[in-house]
Amino acid sequence: MKIGILNETDSVEKRVSVVPESIKLLAKNGHEIFFQSNCGKYAGFPDEEYTNAGAKRIDDDLKKIQLLILLNCPQKDIINDLNKETVVIAQFNSNKNTELIDQLKNNNNTLLAMELVPRIARAQKMDVLSSQASIAGYKAALIAANNLGKYLPMMMTAAGTIPPSKVLVIGAGVAGL
Repeated sequence: MKIGILNETDSVEKRVSVVPESIKLLAKNGHEIFFQSNCGKYAGFPDEEYTNAGAKRIDDDLKKIQLLILLNCPQKDIINDLNKETVVIAQFNSNKNTELIDQLKNNNNTLLAMELVPRIARAQKMDVLSSQASIAGYKAALIAANNLGKYLPMMMTAAGTIPPSKVLVIGAGVAGL
């Protein structure tokens, strides 16, 4: 199968859908992987890591891609360039992107909306919501600590003691434990 990895179109998105380490496994299983230049740049993966893992740089022709893996719903220009039967795996945010989803359906593309995969034991390996919520929770705690303007933990030294900060964590995820 020919698998494509593209740049995310959201300007604040720093994640990438497939990392070079996963490409090695996919290539080992006989898949051909194509990547768009700089797709992993903001996640810390230069193009060389993708080529060293066995992926090939994609040109502008997306018609050869049979499976497209993205983090978020593809934009209109990408959808127009896809083969009619390309399978697209992404978080589609189906309540917000109805027009783009309709365009994909009209194009006879198969969609796998990762955010709609049920959170049950046998689908646990495909659960993107828990993993991404956990990352967001930890990052939120770090951003809050950085913006607090004082030390978070209690610090005791010979020169004195700084009392711990008091914070309220709203939520029940693992970052708040």
